[in-house]
Amino acid sequence: MAKNKNVNRVISNNKFDPNDWRSIINVAEDSVMLLDNKFRIINANSATADFLGRAIDEIIGKRCYKLFHNTDKVPHYCAFKRARRTKKREEKELYISEKKIWISVALDPVLNRNGNVVKAVHFIRDITSRKEKENKMRVCLSENQTLLKEVHHRVKNNLQIISSLINLQARKLKHEKSLQEAFRESQTRIRAIALVHEGLYQRENFISIDFRKYVQKLVSNLFFSYEASRKNIEFKSKINNIFLESDMAMSCGLIINELVSNSLKYAFLNAKKGCVEINFFMDKKNDSFSLIVEDDGCGFSEGLNLKETNSLGLRIVKTLTRQLGGSIGLDCERGSKFTVILKNASRTLNAVNQKEI
Repeated sequence: MAKNKNVNRVISNNKFDPNDWRSIINVAEDSVMLLDNKFRIINANSATADFLGRAIDEIIGKRCYKLFHNTDKVPHYCAFKRARRTKKREEKELYISEKKIWISVALDPVLNRNGNVVKAVHFIRDITSRKEKENKMRVCLSENQTLLKEVHHRVKNNLQIISSLINLQARKLKHEKSLQEAFRESQTRIRAIALVHEGLYQRENFISIDFRKYVQKLVSNLFFSYEASRKNIEFKSKINNIFLESDMAMSCGLIINELVSNSLKYAFLNAKKGCVEINFFMDKKNDSFSLIVEDDGCGFSEGLNLKETNSLGLRIVKTLTRQLGGSIGLDCERGSKFTVILKNASRTLNAVNQKEI
């Protein structure tokens, strides 16, 4: 409903001509009325008469709440009642059960020179058609969300089935340790991807996931797979409360999967205990995300060159980092410490927020 440009105008009662006013408002398709401060209708257009199914003469002088709400008292939700207090436009949408229609009510108070409410211009528009369209859209959106939720659920289940099949196949290779290890590595990668779909399934918008919860589940699965607890290896983390888009979360998850798996396999071979730590935070000064995966194990050999390594896991890490437009560094002074820097953090978060609106 369009805003009235003469809202809260100051008028002089003896110069206000209701007859001229009616000839103007009869052009409007919406119901338009002029009320006095006693809630009486002192003027109305033909659309109001049509809406009420009465002649204009039967409307003038009647109290609006008696005609529209069939009550002898001013209802608590009355727009004019609120406008007399706020001295501002009041708007409300109502369902009229007798007529089975939705209406939009808007009321603009008219003030005198002292700032007191002396009259009000009252508008009513039939918005039934709009409400029906909105309801159809809500039903359609709900159906699409249900369908998308089911897709993520089935993808997650299918990935778990694939993981179980790989596990069964690996059990047959009791004397082929290298092949067993290859199967286990594939299994952990599949689980990392499945966890993203699980996170999306648990969210209503299917756009982003809680990265902290995702990492905790991911690492918990890895510790179980590599029996880390039995080896007295503990896990620490400092992860900001950040929701990441599914593609980015999956890439970061796979990076973490490879680096943590590497630590659990090789860093603590001769150690009685150890620690794996993951930090993920936003550096506002440099507008970047920092992902740090470190352990206090034996570290890498001094001659390791990340650019030329033949390790499949590290090659996956490098490829994913490059795809994210980031950079990676390795510090072996105390154990091993991988630092992945991902730029344009604010743009990444803004993209998530805009899609969730």
